[in-house]
Amino acid sequence: MKKKVSCVIDFGQSYLKFNLITPNYLVIKTQIKKNDFKVSINNFIYYDGLKIEKVIKSYITRLSKKFKITSIVPIAHGSGCFFINNKYRVKSGFHFSSDFNNKELLTKYQRSIPEFAETFTPNYKQFHNLGKNLFLMGRMQEDLELMTIPSYISWLFTKKNIIDPSYISCHSYLWNFKKRKFSNFTKGNSIKIPSIKSSGADIGYIKDKFFIENKNCKVYNGMHDTSAAFHFHKNFFNDQNTIFLSTGTTFVFGKFLKTVKKLKESSNFYYLLPANLKGVILSRRFHGGLLFNDLQNKKTKFTNRLLALNTIKELNTYTKYISSNNVKLIIDGPFAKNKEFLFNLKKYKENITIYYAKNKNTPSLGIVYLCRKKKIRLSIKDYYKKI
Repeated sequence: MKKKVSCVIDFGQSYLKFNLITPNYLVIKTQIKKNDFKVSINNFIYYDGLKIEKVIKSYITRLSKKFKITSIVPIAHGSGCFFINNKYRVKSGFHFSSDFNNKELLTKYQRSIPEFAETFTPNYKQFHNLGKNLFLMGRMQEDLELMTIPSYISWLFTKKNIIDPSYISCHSYLWNFKKRKFSNFTKGNSIKIPSIKSSGADIGYIKDKFFIENKNCKVYNGMHDTSAAFHFHKNFFNDQNTIFLSTGTTFVFGKFLKTVKKLKESSNFYYLLPANLKGVILSRRFHGGLLFNDLQNKKTKFTNRLLALNTIKELNTYTKYISSNNVKLIIDGPFAKNKEFLFNLKKYKENITIYYAKNKNTPSLGIVYLCRKKKIRLSIKDYYKKI
């Protein structure tokens, strides 16, 4: 008999992963494909949607022959999108690394950006922003509807375009955190915004024309990958002094707050929206992985020590958001396996307790936990170790 699993399609900046997770929250198989989906057209960079579709369907078809896939849910890195027209033709938005040199349109875009106090969105370069894609695509082609990367993947299975709060709010200019609705930025644009549902919400079943042996396979609403990891950590660590850190090319800090607090744009803090639209996740990021690689390439001594010092510097900016000097730091991602880095963190920060995730696929565990209505009690020792 085939083992029952949920399949998480994890679309990262570097790799596309297929994680199979049992009802007891064990990751029993991971299939990895290099993210080589970029395509250059007329000096702009896009994602090759047809290639993505072909690869996803191929992997799911193969996996379904050996496992009974009972559900599928996508997660993805922020800042990626597609668009669909009324004839169900899909067009990729600009890839996050693409450039746009039309000065007239860029000037109009800059003038349309809402106040930071409304969207709490940093002004990142290139297309690390859904709002920029929305604005420019809306000026270039009408009658389009927005698709995030997770909603595009779930659309491949269901032909339903549903977005989730975590992705739509991820440095996008699209969400008004105080009024808890779409921002003014969306009002003057021809691009339609589809229905929004909680991350992990039931979307429907796989369409029959999609080849998979289990036709009763459900599809759930996906989310932003880092936010998914934060939600998994929150099941175990939910006190006021807890701060999460997701590591990789970019290091992202997160802390759940019940209410929106005033932030200055110069502070480098921003907000993410939780899966259920309640409260906010106070976030900040820095390129820890890039710094680490740069130090190694230069053959710098004490690389882990320098990375730890920079990480502590970022962590210390959270001081006014905790009630005492005692900090509990929960770390996931590849640097959670770097013991020298972890011990240096503890060395350079007084009154800190550090837990690191044992499984590198924490975002996948997080989204699966959100999808399942019947929750089971999970043990900290099965998923985390304390330094």
